[in-house]
Amino acid sequence: MKIISGYYMTAHKVLTDIQRHIAIDYLFNKQETVTMDFLKRLLKVNKRTIERDIHLMRQFGAPIIYDRNMKGFSYSKRFSYLQHIREGVIFWVEHKKEQMKDF
Repeated sequence: MKIISGYYMTAHKVLTDIQRHIAIDYLFNKQETVTMDFLKRLLKVNKRTIERDIHLMRQFGAPIIYDRNMKGFSYSKRFSYLQHIREGVIFWVEHKKEQMKDF
């Protein structure tokens, strides 16, 4: 068992959705083109799960592209998924706080 940033990671641990998104973001930010097979093996999930993850990440603004020649995914430009999510959550909280002033 290994401790990483306060979390216990075991060899057989199943990652949550956000943990998978962070892992994908990390790989893409290393400017690597990552194949579907590699993601499935690394994250221990099926193709459909990876497709859903990529779809959701794109909905949150991640500039994910598929390179037919390399047969893999990457970012089309520098992008921080966590920063983007953080900014969205902060915007949501501030918006809700404003709405609550009326009550």
